[in-house]
Amino acid sequence: MPSVTFLANRPLRWNEVPGTARMGQTLVTAQKEDEDTIVVPSDGVGRITGLENRDTLYRKSNADSETRRLRNALERLRVPTLILFPRVGELTELHMQQALYDMNVLATPLTATMALNRDNRSPYNTIVKTMLADKTANLKEYGLDRDLSSMVRFVKIAVEGWKVAEKAGASGSMTSEITPQAATDLTYFWSVLTSSMGPEAFKVKDNMATGAPGITALALVAHELFFGGAAQWSSIEKASAIRKIGGIDWSRTKIDEAGQVELNKTWADLGLLMLKPDKKGNIKAVMVMAGANNSRAMTGHLLKVIGLERSSSSLSTSSEGDVR
Repeated sequence: MPSVTFLANRPLRWNEVPGTARMGQTLVTAQKEDEDTIVVPSDGVGRITGLENRDTLYRKSNADSETRRLRNALERLRVPTLILFPRVGELTELHMQQALYDMNVLATPLTATMALNRDNRSPYNTIVKTMLADKTANLKEYGLDRDLSSMVRFVKIAVEGWKVAEKAGASGSMTSEITPQAATDLTYFWSVLTSSMGPEAFKVKDNMATGAPGITALALVAHELFFGGAAQWSSIEKASAIRKIGGIDWSRTKIDEAGQVELNKTWADLGLLMLKPDKKGNIKAVMVMAGANNSRAMTGHLLKVIGLERSSSSLSTSSEGDVR
């Protein structure tokens, strides 16, 4: 993929550098036809400026040995480059200005959905696409497709267990052979869960189920049901367990009889929430703990609701972070 893009106003001559062809690519040199040919950077200007600044710094006469080493490395650097130029004729200054604007302002960023739809390598992404395509899972209907990175994380944790939940960026061991069954199981999980919770539950602001800790906790429960200690349960038993999870009140707060905001007792008793005024004086429920502590507490509660203990195959030992 090109790192920087240049634009020339006239045709260029290019020649392949002998002996550089590799993996379907080759190194070429480009030459101007005459002095009236202009080549300007049109995209990746920051990268070009950064390289130029480094080059200036490394060429100072008082540069130390480490700086000279970096300069030598910089001189060997090859930056993937895309050069656009007309086959015939000449681009006017107006044409080049417009091209520069179009590339930098009108370019459409690659959205999470676009990226997901084009990634055919990751088995986790394949499962998410299967879940989104199945209407029974209600992911699109209930707006759960708006944060695709969370759904990919859900799938990864559901398949791999706590070892991935606790360690950001941890790699998984899933293979394509188990992808179809995993997609079926996790689609079923969301189908039963969303049906039991209903669409109104997902319209609640700050729903505990759709925040990062909640997604992690749900993923770990799904792992227990389909890949861990309850994998041998019947489909009826699994559906019953998922409905119990869906029957939990996932809201953060309630309004008492006096019209005052009070915490949802379930999450308050777990020490997850506290009431705190925002800058405008409005009372909000905020998370007390940080990071994995929240998902540990929530996972422990959910497992207790469905009558499960943590399994060594999925949840961590005390040295890695217990679910309590």
